[in-house]
Amino acid sequence: MSTSLPIALVTGASWSIDAASTILLVQQGYLVFINYGLNNSAALKVCQSVTEQAGSAQICGADVSTKEGITSLYAGIDPQAGSLSILFGIFDA
Repeated sequence: MSTSLPIALVTGASWSIDAASTILLVQQGYLVFINYGLNNSAALKVCQSVTEQAGSAQICGADVSTKEGITSLYAGIDPQAGSLSILFGIFDA
């Protein structure tokens, strides 16, 4: 998948503020990778909403609270798509 779109990674996109941010990024012309930790169905719903608005999005599940999860997350981003421009996430400590 080669693209000239800038790439954004949104963590926790199944939460309402991150879901809204995902849609905003797509509207601004980003290819968005939607990360989820536990809620695959909510991430799929956000991805479907994005693609219905003629945007580009993909989901990738990973636990970003661990080093292994972060490594897995970055491995899930298609290297042919290009380099990451934005990392957006709200983390609860």
